[in-house]
Amino acid sequence: MHRFLLSSVVLIASLFAATAPAQDVEREFKECPECPVMLGIPAGSFTMGSPANEPGRYDTEGPQHEVTVKAFALGKYNVTVEEFLLFLKQTGYRPEPCNPILNLGWKSPGGGLAYPPFVGQPARWPGPTRWHPRAPW
Repeated sequence: MHRFLLSSVVLIASLFAATAPAQDVEREFKECPECPVMLGIPAGSFTMGSPANEPGRYDTEGPQHEVTVKAFALGKYNVTVEEFLLFLKQTGYRPEPCNPILNLGWKSPGGGLAYPPFVGQPARWPGPTRWHPRAPW
């Protein structure tokens, strides 16, 4: 009996594991060959905040309220330095400095030019973030 139960559980788990990635793949898309892989996130609702009578609750955790999110797409992988530089070159966008005191940041002077905050930054590293492992702050 135990062997039958165990094999049934293994079979059900393997069937679920086999179907779960297919659902994720169905939500993946690319808008162009050079574009990043995106994941379609369906619309939904959830309750934000904690109940007023919850032990250890802070005042900033309430009041509870319903939040509805429209469907959107999210990049599957981090934007790399290379991808962000391409975006800056093509759009001429000029982001604020990462560190305004030291004037460290992404440079986009226009004319199809763009530079990362650090010289020699590898192209496949994750791109723009508010925190950087080599940032001086």
